[in-house]
Amino acid sequence: MVTTFRETSIPPQPAALTRCRVSGSTAFSGRTFPPRRGLSFISGRCSVAVRMIPPVQVSPLIKFTRYSALLVGMIYGKKRYDYLKPVAAEERRIEAEEKKKREELERIAKELAEASEESILK
Repeated sequence: MVTTFRETSIPPQPAALTRCRVSGSTAFSGRTFPPRRGLSFISGRCSVAVRMIPPVQVSPLIKFTRYSALLVGMIYGKKRYDYLKPVAAEERRIEAEEKKKREELERIAKELAEASEESILK
């Protein structure tokens, strides 16, 4: 069943709700779905078509500005990435060294604890 709704600035009233019918029974356990503006909605064998509004012509100045901002953002991101990459590599190297030292100290502390426990038990 395809239904077309008039485009208005007033939201649809509950009476304008649409039911999808599949082979004589109501789909989705009898739930009703409001029409969606500006979309075609197809779910399984149910479909509700809404008249689309024509696209708005965008000014060439706005298009140019959008793409310029996109390009400037990409260039800035690349420069920032190149700046931060060596800093992050240095931080990872320092963290790896500290982790090795920390693990060595933990291993020594564990060995000392085991050694002292053995002497108490004997």
